[in-house]
Amino acid sequence: MEQVTHVTLGNWGAEFHRTDGFKTTAYALSGMAGYTGNVKGANRFAEVQAALERARRPA
Repeated sequence: MEQVTHVTLGNWGAEFHRTDGFKTTAYALSGMAGYTGNVKGANRFAEVQAALERARRPA
């Protein structure tokens, strides 16, 4: 998790942006792709973002 700087919503799922400039797409989260007001997808994406922020906080 320390290699991930942030997560965004991409065309095919959640995109995890890394410190080395690369990004990885989580296709398992593809229900969020092409967000068009789908509340369920928006809620799941918010959960992923919150989990990343919690993991990045110092213990």
